[in-house]
Amino acid sequence: MSFSVRLSLIFRLLLVSGIAVVALSAIFMLFWSQMIPSLSAADPSVASMVSTPEGYASYMNGVVDKSLKYSVYVVALYWLLKWPELIYERKKQSAD
Repeated sequence: MSFSVRLSLIFRLLLVSGIAVVALSAIFMLFWSQMIPSLSAADPSVASMVSTPEGYASYMNGVVDKSLKYSVYVVALYWLLKWPELIYERKKQSAD
């Protein structure tokens, strides 16, 4: 396998992973931002924090951080589970 083909595969892997992280982050952020009313009702400290613009911004910064972190974990777990299958397919193709 030539260097340019390997570079192309790595680029595609990074591109797909990046798109997956962005999509999952958006889904997680949507989920956690929809949780604000129920969290505010359950915990008065959350309600008082979210009631001010600074508190809401702080809460949403935490949501963004948490969303990105969990998205990277999910994508990394996917590639860790997918890796043996990719190696098997590559060995199978080289044997043919």
